[in-house]
Amino acid sequence: MNPAQKTVPGQTQVDRRHELDWLKVIVTLLVLVFHTARIFDGEDWNVKYDPLLERQAAILAIFERNKDTVAPLASPGQFAQVIAQSPFDTDQRAFLERVAFSRDRFVRFPAEIQTGFVYRDKATAAFAAFKTLVGERPLVALAPDPGFARALQAKSGIASEAFDRWAGPRRGQIALVDYAAVPSGVALERLLARFEQAGGRAVLVGQPQVPAADLLVAFLNQWFMPLFFVVSGVGTWFALGFRSAGRYVAERCNRLLVPFVFGCLVLIPPQVYCEVLRDPAYRASFGAFYPSFFTIVGPEARFSWGHLWFVLYLFIFSLVALPLLLWLRSEPGRRWIATLAAWCERPGVILLAGLPLALSEALLRIRWPVRNNLYDDWANLAYYLLFFVYGYLLCADPRFGQAIDRHWRIALALATALMAVLFTWGFTNSTPLEGYTPVLVGTMFVRGLRAWLWVVAILGFARRYLTFSNPLLRYGGEAAYPFYLLHQTAIIVIGFWVVRWSSGAFEQFLLIGLGSLAVCLLIYELLIRRLSLTRYLFGLKPF
Repeated sequence: MNPAQKTVPGQTQVDRRHELDWLKVIVTLLVLVFHTARIFDGEDWNVKYDPLLERQAAILAIFERNKDTVAPLASPGQFAQVIAQSPFDTDQRAFLERVAFSRDRFVRFPAEIQTGFVYRDKATAAFAAFKTLVGERPLVALAPDPGFARALQAKSGIASEAFDRWAGPRRGQIALVDYAAVPSGVALERLLARFEQAGGRAVLVGQPQVPAADLLVAFLNQWFMPLFFVVSGVGTWFALGFRSAGRYVAERCNRLLVPFVFGCLVLIPPQVYCEVLRDPAYRASFGAFYPSFFTIVGPEARFSWGHLWFVLYLFIFSLVALPLLLWLRSEPGRRWIATLAAWCERPGVILLAGLPLALSEALLRIRWPVRNNLYDDWANLAYYLLFFVYGYLLCADPRFGQAIDRHWRIALALATALMAVLFTWGFTNSTPLEGYTPVLVGTMFVRGLRAWLWVVAILGFARRYLTFSNPLLRYGGEAAYPFYLLHQTAIIVIGFWVVRWSSGAFEQFLLIGLGSLAVCLLIYELLIRRLSLTRYLFGLKPF
């Protein structure tokens, strides 16, 4: 990774400097930011920002007393006619069946109906069919703002208004409410009460939307896990430089397997417990819940390794790739590396290393989306194993680092351009969601290439500007791994309570992020750093 080198008879060796330690610290902190933002983005997670939680008891009481109080919107025959008009997928059919046959005045249907910037065509097609089911009864759709209201009306044919400009329900009116339009728990409670008084009904569909959180998650998700595996590959190069294969395997067990097992026993159960508590009907204490966490199969399966998938995958890679890694240190392996490094002295070749990653994504990602379950996750296994091996190779010859020094700025420009294209496609409803279509395969190909360009750009930046050391780096370099193990549990537990407060998304984001940072640092300082047993359990060398 470094142009500085030590020459040993018969081999080329790259010295380790400080940029990789800085990247480890910085990216670990960004992981905390990423997982805090997950509470506020548009995808489901253990804990989610939801206005309902501010007034949960009162709102759930309204839902409860309005169960089985209205007639179904459609008969089975009418429903069948509507379904026959278009090739609806499973999600669309589930929505239409729920609203058609429900006898509840209020229906809550979480779904991804918008990107934060536009409505998805899949959602508006289902809404148009919902309008057909409603027939001649008065119907209105409530959107977050006038722009969304115009778009919703144009795509679905339902008369639409902005939530905060709507005058209120008429007698017997039915409302299709984009849940992202609901500004607070108080506003939601008031809306439901008004429909109850007017004898109307409401379908609440969608998720709360914080577009800034979606953008932040999408930006970090391009490169931070690939960079983690690259940095881990770098560390493996240096680890095998002074350990035998047997000692290396023992060290990997102590540093990765022990923290993984400890984390699954101690750190992950609180995360799953908070997720289970999202069901208001669940009332078991944590002690009563804990044995059920280890249920692996069946409808009540709850076992998860959460964010520790990274630790498990890294452990598997360290063992599975060991024969290759050892061969690369042999004389034939070094000759092959020297040939590869000579190629990388040519303009642009270091950027072409992204092509295997691009092919991996194009061929595998559509069939195996992100699962992190190890046994059926071939896209992630191939993708991240390549990054891990790349990190190992980058340290094997200084010419790789020199190539990065020459190309990181152009890599940054290309990565930014590809990001702009993919974000435009993704956030404006242009990218197809499923199937091996030419456009989606091409999108996956570009995603894989883009990730490598980001890695090259970030490594080059670090090699240029992060080559110094100070007490913060020395402290953070050791604290980073325990911090990673702790951070998601802290975020979920703190977030579980904070999302119930009557405050805005930005204030809650700051409270959860800063609170989790403080808790992780406090636990590290008081319970891990100075105690041999906890150092060992968190992957550090005991005293």
